[in-house]
Amino acid sequence: MSRREQLNRNPFLSLQDLSIFYDFKFDPIKAYLKHTTNLIQGVEQEVKEKIKKWDKEKDSDSKIPDGFDIYESEVNNTGEFRSLLNNSMFLTIYSLFEIEFVRLCENTAKIQGSRLQPKDLSGKNYIDQCRRYIVNVLEVDLDELNTEWTEITKFQTIRNSLAHNDGILKDKNPSIKDFIKNTEGLSADVKTFKIEIKNDEFLISLIDKLVKFLDSTIDKIIEQKGNK
Repeated sequence: MSRREQLNRNPFLSLQDLSIFYDFKFDPIKAYLKHTTNLIQGVEQEVKEKIKKWDKEKDSDSKIPDGFDIYESEVNNTGEFRSLLNNSMFLTIYSLFEIEFVRLCENTAKIQGSRLQPKDLSGKNYIDQCRRYIVNVLEVDLDELNTEWTEITKFQTIRNSLAHNDGILKDKNPSIKDFIKNTEGLSADVKTFKIEIKNDEFLISLIDKLVKFLDSTIDKIIEQKGNK
C-alpha cells in the first residue's frame, strides 16, 4: 500500500512527520550541553591552576594572601556557571516540549476538522490542556502512559520553581520531595528546598523522556484513531 493510500485510510499517520523532526530540534540542545559543560570544566581547571601556581610561588610568606583570596571572585563566578547552564537549559528543554505538545494537538485538530483547540479547554497549564484535548476531544486513551505522565507533572513542578521562585520548591508534597531525592542528577536543600540540577546527564535524560512521551502519544493517536 502506498503512503498516499495509507494516509487516506488513516490521515493521523501524517503525525509521524512531527516525530521525525524531534531529533532535529532536541539534538542541538544535547550537543550544546556537552560542549558548554566541557568549556566550564576547562575554565574551572584554569582557575585551580592559577591558585596552585600562586600558592607555589608565594612559598610560605604569610604576608602574601593565599591564592584563593587573590582569585576569590573568579572562583565564585565560575562556581555559578553550572547552575546557570543547567537551570536555563531545563527551562529551554521544557518550553520546547510544551511547544511541540501544543503543535501535536493543533495538527490533530486540523486532521479531525475540529475548531476546538487545547487553549479552549480548562487546565492547570499548557501540557494539562493538551492531555485533556487528546483524551476528551480526540477520545484517545492515554492510560498506558500514566507513569510517564506522572513523571512529567513532577518536571512541571520543578519548572515552575525554577521559573517563578528562584528554584525554591513551594510544593512540599512528599511525592515531589521523594521524586527529587530518588532522581539521579537532582537534589534539594534540606532547609530551603532549593532545587539543584547537578549535571548535564540529567538534562539529556529529560530530553529522551519527553521525546519518548511525544512519540508514544503519536503512536496511541494513530493506533486508536485508525481503528475508528
